[in-house]
Amino acid sequence: ISLYPSHEKSAYTDDYETVKAFADSCNIPVYVAFPPRKMDSLVSALPSDFPFEHSEYLYKLAENIVSKSDAEYVDLYSALRSTEGTYFNTDHHWTDKGAFLAYLEISETMGFNPLVFDELNAEVLIENWRGSDFSKKNTAEASDTVTGTYPDGEFLVERVEFPYDSEENNTSFEGFFDYGKLSSNEPYAVYLGGNHPYIRVKKTGEERPVLLIVRDS
Repeated sequence: ISLYPSHEKSAYTDDYETVKAFADSCNIPVYVAFPPRKMDSLVSALPSDFPFEHSEYLYKLAENIVSKSDAEYVDLYSALRSTEGTYFNTDHHWTDKGAFLAYLEISETMGFNPLVFDELNAEVLIENWRGSDFSKKNTAEASDTVTGTYPDGEFLVERVEFPYDSEENNTSFEGFFDYGKLSSNEPYAVYLGGNHPYIRVKKTGEERPVLLIVRDS
């Protein structure tokens, strides 16, 4: 179990204040959601004397600072806490179920009707997968199945490369999964083709409102 070291308060407040300043300077609605880390969320699986008060304090601090801005704070820490199946056994990333629970919390805050998880299509992308946590504790019995869920419809994902006004180096693929990544050394990048500075998601035949997501992995 990874225990993250405590840092000075300013290590966090500087980042939170940056988000607050961004929200106050925008003329569009801003929502802020901090995904909890695996160890912050699955407290019921931790030993009884495992210290998590520091983590609890960090999310309360974030909520306190961001809520004083023009942004609306989305409490993912409470929404995902002690919920089974939200994170992989062998990796620090959340599963599609964990991501969907976060989406439900965000949709409620933003006021739109969410999709229903059981009505989504499901596809097994990787079997017997071992992620980042596996290298820390090499246990032969531990593995994961990576499943991708997606709604009906035709979607196009465009990866936009810098400079953004040039279309020459842009790449695109249909659907949400870049299957070419399954044979790479980072198969988790099958989702949207991995981390890219700028990604556009379009749905064929449907005019959709624009949702801009600014994130840091």
